[in-house]
Amino acid sequence: MDCANCNEPVLDGAQCTVCKSYYDFKCAGITKTAYKALGTGRSKSSWKCSPCCTKKDSVTDSLISKLDSLGNQLDTIQSDIKGIKCSCEVTNTKLESLGARLDGVDLRVTGLEGTTSSLVSQVDSILEQAISRDQWTRLSNVEIKGVPVKPNENLFDIVAKIGDVIGYAVPKCSLSYVSRIPTRNNKEKSVIATFVNRYAKEDFVAAARLKKVLTAQDIGFSSRDSRVYVNDHLCPEYKKLLNDTKALAKERGFQYVWVKFAKIHVRRNDKSNTIVINSSVDLNKLR
Repeated sequence: MDCANCNEPVLDGAQCTVCKSYYDFKCAGITKTAYKALGTGRSKSSWKCSPCCTKKDSVTDSLISKLDSLGNQLDTIQSDIKGIKCSCEVTNTKLESLGARLDGVDLRVTGLEGTTSSLVSQVDSILEQAISRDQWTRLSNVEIKGVPVKPNENLFDIVAKIGDVIGYAVPKCSLSYVSRIPTRNNKEKSVIATFVNRYAKEDFVAAARLKKVLTAQDIGFSSRDSRVYVNDHLCPEYKKLLNDTKALAKERGFQYVWVKFAKIHVRRNDKSNTIVINSSVDLNKLR
């Protein structure tokens, strides 16, 4: 079989669980060791190639298309109603007939409004599920901000150095992927590291938080004293939700806001119960 990206023969590679295409490990963006480490269970069955990861949800597109169509129908019906009302004022002899027609059209509009409301609710639910799935794929990732970019850098060594500083060893075999990605509103790029085991990733983040202050100097950048931050790799929607949660928590006197297993947790004080924030609706719990 040939690689779906470079068309070279694939003797051993990764298969996308969505499109069923085969890729050599280089084009798949995953090492052989990391792919094998997925085993045969749920993790491996959820591996998707890059094109499939970025493909829009066809169900969402279909529903949005239906909403557009229904909106056009509503516009047409409302236009018909206006015309009918004008005709009624001009032609009194057809008043009864036109009144019956208006009743039917009004029922149609009411039915369409109910359908539209239902479809909007379905779209919201699908989008929420898509965001949740996106965040689920990042459970084994950490996002490291503040590491200066230098030529010919070895990101595996940088992550290992951070591990040495925070007291949590990170052998190369414990990582399946390390790369830099652009950071919004920032010229520097974050480092994204994917752990083979998400529980190891949680321990790594916890050790970094215990360090409290980690700087670029700590990991070998002698001329830089900028802060280095180690956090869960959140999708854009969850990052916004986290910022909104922090702002509201501060306003309402909650002392603790943290992320664990990609879930936002809030607690007023050491004696109070923990509140989990999964969506903007849950912010109403912060009272």
